[in-house]
Amino acid sequence: VPATGEEAGASRGALALAERPKPLLSNREMHVLKELAEGLSNKQIARRLGISEKTVRNHLVSVYDKLRATNRTHAVMLAIRLGLQIS
Repeated sequence: VPATGEEAGASRGALALAERPKPLLSNREMHVLKELAEGLSNKQIARRLGISEKTVRNHLVSVYDKLRATNRTHAVMLAIRLGLQIS
């Protein structure tokens, strides 16, 4: 049985939502990356964001993994190339 116009429209809308790309980095990962781009140490980032140094390290590991970066400088460089708003 073919879908009615309304049903087909609803299906297309749901499909469009499902296909919408997720952001590459979470909001918190972006905040950590922005601080990293300013040259801050993990301790300084932790203080500024009100989180522990361990949490900063965890976010950085996630950022490196998602960007396929090998270190801090590489992560910032890749973020700039990808057009991420880190400044």
